Amino acid sequence: MKEDFLHYVWQYQKLTSLELQTVKGETISILHPGYYLETAGPDFFNAQIIIANQKWAGNIEIHVKSSDWYLHNHERDTAYNNVILHVVWEHDSDVFAPNNQEIPVVELRNYVNKELLLSYKNFRAVKIFSYISENKKGYGIIQRRKYY
Repeated sequence: MKEDFLHYVWQYQKLTSLELQTVKGETISILHPGYYLETAGPDFFNAQIIIANQKWAGNIEIHVKSSDWYLHNHERDTAYNNVILHVVWEHDSDVFAPNNQEIPVVELRNYVNKELLLSYKNFRAVKIFSYISENKKGYGIIQRRKYY
């Protein structure tokens, strides 16, 4: 699993349900998924969600595993102080804000359509095969390709 796929799923809300639950069982409604940022800092800016009947506005951070929060040292980076939801593929560790409040987590693997996931895996397999084929031909350098 790659974060870019999770970004795509979140940005375009390619979910099997719009009524999500945190890993603790709290209901989440997504009013706005936020604006995708391709810069340093949280992945999505100014999202609006409702968790257990409380409206929240802030940032969303996405990782493959929730423990990646600590691997990337987000707990030490003030840019992540306004994260209101941690969206992950696999929850393997609780995550805490600088004020020691636990950040709610949603596991996307529970809400991704199996056909979409299969399409993504097939795309990745073709991409990897293409890379291997080019290297066997002795090109040595990978060039970006435009697909139309």
